[in-house]
Amino acid sequence: GIWVPLLDRLDEYRQEILRRHERGYRIHDRFPLAGRQIGELSEYMMQVTEIWYGSRRGGNLSCMYRWFTEAMDVLGVTAYSYDKIPKEPSQDGWATVVDGAARAAALKGKGNSDSLYVATGGRAQRQGRSAIDNTVLRNVFLPSEARELLVGRRLRKFICSLFALRQRCILAKLSHHLCLDLLSLAQEGGERRGHRLG
Repeated sequence: GIWVPLLDRLDEYRQEILRRHERGYRIHDRFPLAGRQIGELSEYMMQVTEIWYGSRRGGNLSCMYRWFTEAMDVLGVTAYSYDKIPKEPSQDGWATVVDGAARAAALKGKGNSDSLYVATGGRAQRQGRSAIDNTVLRNVFLPSEARELLVGRRLRKFICSLFALRQRCILAKLSHHLCLDLLSLAQEGGERRGHRLG
């Protein structure tokens, strides 16, 4: 099997974090992997999932993401325990909806723990101290962000339509003044160059 050795390896890392915590390691020194090793582990995870699912479907980092989230929780660097936040899976099972109000309430008490962390040499963070807490998933939008994106797109289309209308008006005036049909000439020239006059 390819999964059992990988899952055993991830569990060994988790156990090492717990051992370091029990031995009194500073929070900065509890995680057993360097940045380079995290990258290597991610690449290995992609290879394993490509073997399992087939190269046409590509690799998948879900297992790595889940392990990393759990490792940060065990490490004690997250602003709250993910297990204590109410969650609801989607009907198809592909997504998990997190209770935003409960998460916000958990973040309110973060200030004191963050100031202690900063006092021992850590950097202040808005959400939490782990990479997971500060990751923005690129394909997930808040309703306000989606609205802004859609309104911006419509506004750009409207402005482009106004520019196209203005260009047609200018061409019509020039055509009248020069006694030429510049609009049809512009359309023919634009089509040859792969452009279309609005």
